[in-house]
Amino acid sequence: MTDNSIDHLDFAPTCALYDVRTNTPCERPATHIADVHMHEHNTMPRIALCDKHLAGYKAMEAQILPDRDNRCGTCHQHMHADDFIRNEETL
Repeated sequence: MTDNSIDHLDFAPTCALYDVRTNTPCERPATHIADVHMHEHNTMPRIALCDKHLAGYKAMEAQILPDRDNRCGTCHQHMHADDFIRNEETL
């Protein structure tokens, strides 16, 4: 086995999130793993993300400005710039 911890898998990990337009699992190939802000649960689970969802989280995070009373645009929770996505790793 190589140093890559997922080399032993015989399947490709898929994105753990849902497509909000169709309310169905995303099913795109996962390209990253990260701890992400989940609006409805107020938690930060570590999940697999596709490029599209990762870009969406980074866009939400970019709207948070330091030293302001910023809130998540979806759940209105008070946020800091590093509260949307943490510990990002490329698969």
